[in-house]
Amino acid sequence: MSDVEKMIGGDYSQLTNTNTRSFGWKGVTVSVKDRQSQQPKTILSDINGIVKAGELLALMGPSGSGKSTLLNVLAHRTAALSANVKAAIYMNGLPANPKTFRRISAYVEQEDALVGSLTVRETLNFAARLSLPKSVSTLERIQR
Repeated sequence: MSDVEKMIGGDYSQLTNTNTRSFGWKGVTVSVKDRQSQQPKTILSDINGIVKAGELLALMGPSGSGKSTLLNVLAHRTAALSANVKAAIYMNGLPANPKTFRRISAYVEQEDALVGSLTVRETLNFAARLSLPKSVSTLERIQR
């Protein structure tokens, strides 16, 4: 039997952290072209932060405040189409290598398109079945 929390019965080495002591960012600034004026518009300005191993950080704010944009920059993803991004991202106080960072981290985007009438199990089952490759048969999709 596999138990992720107790690390029994499987290779869950990616879930343990023995190397990263801190993750930080400095000067995160993102500018996009304003739709109406066509002039540059700064949507994030000189954002700094640090998270140390064992800490939990919550990123909160109203809709449109830049939370997803910041997370995309920190995850080395495209912040927005044709965005101008300036950022220094660090792991253990050293510049983060994007390839290494992607290998040891994960970021699941918020999904607003949930069907309110489905249970949690049904919602997860539906999402998982949609993301399975076409090579998985209908029977296998139902069983997974």
